[in-house]
Amino acid sequence: MDRLLTLGRLDEALAEADRAGDSDLPNLAGVFRKHGCDRRLEPLLVKRIKTTRVDGLVEWLKERYAERGELAEALALAQRLLEQRPGLDRYRSVRELSRQLGGWQALRSELLAKWTAARQYGLLTDIHLEEGDMDLALKSVRQQTQVFSHGGDRLMRVARAAAETRPQASLEIYLEQAERLVEARGRDNYQQACVYLTKVRDLYRRMSQGPAWTDFMVGFRERHRRLPALQDELDNAGL
Repeated sequence: MDRLLTLGRLDEALAEADRAGDSDLPNLAGVFRKHGCDRRLEPLLVKRIKTTRVDGLVEWLKERYAERGELAEALALAQRLLEQRPGLDRYRSVRELSRQLGGWQALRSELLAKWTAARQYGLLTDIHLEEGDMDLALKSVRQQTQVFSHGGDRLMRVARAAAETRPQASLEIYLEQAERLVEARGRDNYQQACVYLTKVRDLYRRMSQGPAWTDFMVGFRERHRRLPALQDELDNAGL
């Protein structure tokens, strides 16, 4: 393809692109772009995206529309990509384009309502975290744990983010995870539980509740007095 375009044989290059599979077209479009001929290829891309399952092809065309300021066309493709595979990066793309067109708040409400109905709590949590709405992030991550038993790394990200403005909620997450690890048994789990308990201690102190922390740890050690390995790890962690 590069050779044909270098020789100025554009019609042959277009014919070859027409025979290419959808998965090859994004790379070929890059070659056309390098030679300043990408606009000549666009009718083929527009035709292909009507039936393609190749996200890269839609993404490439979306970026070209955005570069040229054809924002409505770019937004339509961004929304298509988001619909096909919801994710934070694709949400950001839709948000950026929609803000430029002036219809973001209405579209945002529509998207969040749809994902709430579909119980897409992980994505909702990521969005609320990025947009700084800690109360909604805490709510959605709790909903996720109800559906999937535990929130994994996302739950920990919420706990870290909540520590400054919602210390009690952060503390509760760390406590729950520490207890879960202790119930799972094993020294590695005990060590990680101690990491979380250290964060709990720091949060109690930040809230000027040192005595409450002391009372908690007395009770915690007593409840788990038959787990000598855990007691060792608590000692090692200074807890």
